[in-house]
Amino acid sequence: LTGAEDTGSHFTTLNGTIANLRRNHIANATRGSGLWRLDLRKTGWYQSPELMHELGAEKAVGEALLSDPSHTVKFAPDVAVILDEASTFNVAATSSSSSAAVVRLDMFLRDHLQRAGVAYGVYLIGDLVAGRVPDCPAYLFAGTYEVSTAERAWIDANLKKDGKTLAWFYGSGLYDENGYGLD
Repeated sequence: LTGAEDTGSHFTTLNGTIANLRRNHIANATRGSGLWRLDLRKTGWYQSPELMHELGAEKAVGEALLSDPSHTVKFAPDVAVILDEASTFNVAATSSSSSAAVVRLDMFLRDHLQRAGVAYGVYLIGDLVAGRVPDCPAYLFAGTYEVSTAERAWIDANLKKDGKTLAWFYGSGLYDENGYGLD
């Protein structure tokens, strides 16, 4: 709350901040994923008794869920957003603007998917080909500039079937281990 001006946060009231914290907590609890709360840039985000109380209550809910043996969560998104952090090195090796472009694209997709109410997960391409991504009806490849021939073969064999939708954004697949090519 205190650092909202510094970070561009849109939650400038206590109630808005608590609502945002709860939304994030519920989303992670239903997906079975971890959640970290930290004060970015040491600007005093949580310097409020009300916020500390809220975080304590969320922690207690999380601990209660984890201690309940009947609580199992298997998140099955409708859309998998596939990223690859190493691909940014193929865009502009002397500038940080390439990684900033991928972050903007990733956040653009997340922002729109979230507002659309679509259940989505964000994964790395390495996890996809290792079989660690749940089966989804749609896959959005965002900024995956370099896709190896092995990754391409895996995608062809495993995703291009059963009516799945694959969409490639912002130069995805322009490179493989042999270099640049539009084929």
